[in-house]
Amino acid sequence: MKAILFLISAVWLLHIPASGQNRVSTGAVVTEFSSKAAGPAQDIYAIDKTGEASLNLKTGDVSFKIRTKNFSLPRSLMQKHYNERYMQTDRFPLATFQGIVPIAKIPAKDGAKEAVTVTGSFTVHGVTAKRAFEGTIEKKGAHYLIETAFEVRLADHNIEIPVLFFTKITEAVRVKVKADLGP
Repeated sequence: MKAILFLISAVWLLHIPASGQNRVSTGAVVTEFSSKAAGPAQDIYAIDKTGEASLNLKTGDVSFKIRTKNFSLPRSLMQKHYNERYMQTDRFPLATFQGIVPIAKIPAKDGAKEAVTVTGSFTVHGVTAKRAFEGTIEKKGAHYLIETAFEVRLADHNIEIPVLFFTKITEAVRVKVKADLGP
């Protein structure tokens, strides 16, 4: 009888996904974007704190998912134009990144911080492009802090700037991403 219980326990343990033990994640990625305007036009700034991210510590697979409608802009008219004309958030609800972090760059020691280049597929406004992003990964206890900042050219993702916005936004927006991933 003990042999049967041991066998059942061993089979059960083998079916627990190993990736679950090697994965850190969060549902609170902070993403900001901004665009400096020339002349008297207004700068644009938006923030979202509801993004999702995960990192497999053994394979280096990393993923980010941002709901484009969740960005908060400072004025209701800006918010309306962003959702309806600029990003068409009902039609394109997600911005995603699926990539690989070099395993050697994932810090193992508490307090260690590494500069990394992460490569993968970046999708915004329904257009996917291969991209490489520079950033940092820092280990703090059981958590990994990931930070990056980069530019997104609107034309690269078929985002048209409505005439009303033409004087209010540049051809590229600056994006900052911060994620605290844990078990």
